Amino acid sequence: MFRISLLALLAVAAFAQTSGEAATASEKTVMAGRATVGSGGVFVFRSVLRPPGSLDGLGAGGIWSSGNTVHRYMIDESSKSCFGYDVVVGTPDTAGAYSVTFRPLSQCERSWESQNLKLIVLPKYPAPKTMHDGEQIELDLMSSPDGSRKLTDIIAIRMPDSGSAAPTTTAVPRDYTVDDGPISFDCAGCMFWKNGRKVEGTSFTGKPGATLWIAIPGHGRYVLSLTPHEGFAKAGAVRDNAVQFEDGGQKYEIRFQSAIAGVGKAWNLYVLHDAGYSTTAMVQMGTDRLENLIAKH
Repeated sequence: MFRISLLALLAVAAFAQTSGEAATASEKTVMAGRATVGSGGVFVFRSVLRPPGSLDGLGAGGIWSSGNTVHRYMIDESSKSCFGYDVVVGTPDTAGAYSVTFRPLSQCERSWESQNLKLIVLPKYPAPKTMHDGEQIELDLMSSPDGSRKLTDIIAIRMPDSGSAAPTTTAVPRDYTVDDGPISFDCAGCMFWKNGRKVEGTSFTGKPGATLWIAIPGHGRYVLSLTPHEGFAKAGAVRDNAVQFEDGGQKYEIRFQSAIAGVGKAWNLYVLHDAGYSTTAMVQMGTDRLENLIAKH
């Protein structure tokens, strides 16, 4: 029997939205993400392979922030190393421009120490500069041994999002099917709410062909789907532009810029809770393949 995962569909659209610009025939987008910083700016990146193809050893990657510093990391599985960069984003000036200072990566992802990964310093980092809203800069992260293919981050700093409105539909949720119409997943202004209060400081890392997840400090990670899977419990709903669910007496909500699966419609949400997953001091959201998330559970 053919089953389609809503979140696989969501991830494709989310990845396109997060990436900003579509990849050209000369490059392949492999990851994209965004993170807010304490100074108010939104750090946005898109990782591309030029020319399209693959890089031996290239593994997981992501983004998270602490204060005014963004930590952008990638893992090279062949050398058991972690590489990337930190970016300190200053307070915007009167023209809305942000000072940015690139530094060697100081911390990798949550389990890098247990994996015995070594931190690698990139050969070159951009000089400190001032970046206006939407202005882009490129930074090479990795290249093939012969130099014919490179992994490059396209980086921008954007003004804070105005926020997303609360859903208004009172429709009774039902299971989503592929016949129920198109899916859109606009994470440009993605906001997270807990018990009715907006939580500041979140990050989002998108990978193509993946499933949505959210990691909440002190509560583990939640894998979310609009179709039932083994181990998942019906614990919430998707209404208009929002994903809402409950666990352990806590109410969680993720609001997006536009309706996810139709205005005025509501769908059942199925949740897998990985209570043992630990995260940093901020809420992290992202996409990954469903089988990878289950394997890590």
